[in-house]
Amino acid sequence: RSAEWADEISFWEDVYRHQHRMNSTAGVELGNLYLRAGMPRHALALYLEARRGSGDSNELMAVHNAACALLLLGRYDEAIAVLERLVRVAPGIPKFHQTLASVYLAALQFDKATRALDAALAVYPDYPGGKHLRGLIPRIRASMARLDKPPETDRERLVHARIFSDLERHPDALRLLIPVVGKPALAHD
Repeated sequence: RSAEWADEISFWEDVYRHQHRMNSTAGVELGNLYLRAGMPRHALALYLEARRGSGDSNELMAVHNAACALLLLGRYDEAIAVLERLVRVAPGIPKFHQTLASVYLAALQFDKATRALDAALAVYPDYPGGKHLRGLIPRIRASMARLDKPPETDRERLVHARIFSDLERHPDALRLLIPVVGKPALAHD
């Protein structure tokens, strides 16, 4: 798989170098690789460049993916603003509504997240991602009481990390997980 990954990176870097001004696909795809590799700042720069004046069909996806990078960077207000505009421009794309819901969840705006998911499911009632996330909201909302006090034990850190992960707040989850990882007392749980 490493060789395939390297080949894919090389391919999109080469296409981007030679064609990014004519076609935004290379910027979007290279940004996607960076995002999957945990490099949201690099991905964001590529998405922003890809959407600048591209005028092609990838422009909406570049905007959407830029919002995903903003989410991973913890820039929730910016991501919300981008996605709220995007769902006004393209209300018939459930993925955009679902991503908006994910950002609302990360920003702890549960009612808005529910409405965004309802909009996604109104467009596509069997949308799997939307249905799954909609089902998580009551559990996430109920678990928020656990976040009222800082975790004191490794077990509490793991519980908090899970809640933050469900909220798409991965940097917060990692901050809690890193000190716990590899401790033998939790290896069997």
